[in-house]
Amino acid sequence: MHTKMKNDVDPAIQSMGPGFIELIRHKLGIVMHAHQNYELFRTIQSGCERFSLTPFEYLNALSHCPDQSPLLDHLVSGITVGETYFFRDKQQMAYLQHQLLPELIREKREKNSLSIRIWSAGCSTGEEMYSIVMMLYEILPDIDQWTIKLLATDINTTTLKKAIAGEYTEWSMRSIPDYFKKTWFEKGDKRYLLKKQIRDRVNFDYLNLNDDNYPSIFNGTNAQDLIMCRNVLIYIDNTSSTQVMRRINKSLVKGGYLMLGASDPVCLSETDFVFVDRKTSLLSRPREEEKIAIPVSDVTSTLPNTKKIRVTKPYPIKKIRKETKKMPTFPKKEKNLAAIASELANSGKLDEAVKVCEEGFKKDPTNKLNYFTYSLAMSELNKLNEAESALRKTLFLDNQFVAGHFQLGLLLLRKNQHAAGLKSLKNALSIAESRKSDDTVPGSPGLSYKDFADILRQEIRLYVTNGT
Repeated sequence: MHTKMKNDVDPAIQSMGPGFIELIRHKLGIVMHAHQNYELFRTIQSGCERFSLTPFEYLNALSHCPDQSPLLDHLVSGITVGETYFFRDKQQMAYLQHQLLPELIREKREKNSLSIRIWSAGCSTGEEMYSIVMMLYEILPDIDQWTIKLLATDINTTTLKKAIAGEYTEWSMRSIPDYFKKTWFEKGDKRYLLKKQIRDRVNFDYLNLNDDNYPSIFNGTNAQDLIMCRNVLIYIDNTSSTQVMRRINKSLVKGGYLMLGASDPVCLSETDFVFVDRKTSLLSRPREEEKIAIPVSDVTSTLPNTKKIRVTKPYPIKKIRKETKKMPTFPKKEKNLAAIASELANSGKLDEAVKVCEEGFKKDPTNKLNYFTYSLAMSELNKLNEAESALRKTLFLDNQFVAGHFQLGLLLLRKNQHAAGLKSLKNALSIAESRKSDDTVPGSPGLSYKDFADILRQEIRLYVTNGT
């Protein structure tokens, strides 16, 4: 136990520690260890002071509050501030820049499919995803011709706000190569501001990996080429870790990759993950005629300071498994065109989803879900004006369509229309709060209005600023 525990922390808080620890495990799947007791108790004490509650009242309130309430948010902020910095773990970063990303890009070019989807799950203050963006700028001379979707999520809105701001101290810069530091940062007084060109490439959102609302095009977690989930699973219990691995597996396209942290537990139960390289904790969701990269021992562990990247041809290995390439078929009596388009979009077949939606417009121009799915697909394709137009048609058909207001809010924020985006999110929250809490939100991945309202409050908290 920390040596200052007796002097700094109220004994009443210490006595209730097991109750808080169990609540955190139940709500978040996070396991608190003995060496974290001091930080936990200090966070509880701070929460009691902030909300004018006794330790018992605070625990009771947390037990009954929504998952995205200010009460729980304060607790989460205190216990999930993880250490991160740019280009953390040079071996993994070198593998990404020299091997994995160039190989992924080469395969995409061969298929004439210039799109990349990457998700940083548990992104903290954003250094991991921003490191990847800088790599992509070095590897892709024609980056503006690509559709690049970069999603970064966390349960801590305090760290997410810092990530969106893109301002960092020397501590975050301690492993970044000078080339990247000089190219992509503006130096201030003891601070480094990441250039807007890099910041605008990433969408930061709240997401609790312990929830079951992913993968889905609704929150952009579907059809990923690469998922970074480093040093996250070590903090959650075995049951939750297994469930997260299964959901992440489904969030990847066939042939997609998952990179874990060196100390993260690996659960392959009920997934089709295979190891690509154990030294870099890289796994893949295999496809027919799968290929893997050269072992990381053959790759330099230092990052280059030039744009000349040597890509080594990967070694083919034997077919891991067979899987049909046929499009999914749906009985017409059971599935309408909007449902078919939604399933296509969720599987990453965006162009085909768009065509199905367009066919749906001709057959039924009043189907709001057709326009809604069309808008999600167009947004994924970075056709933001078309996406906005479709969302406004959706809301013209049904002004109480809460998912439409939500997506319009996110889209407007993405287009830097801050006030209008927040207004749409608040409209969505107002509608969600007026509905029966247990009813399912149309157009969502099975979310209840109660859960959706919780997510909306967190999104609003993420983007609201003083005076807004």
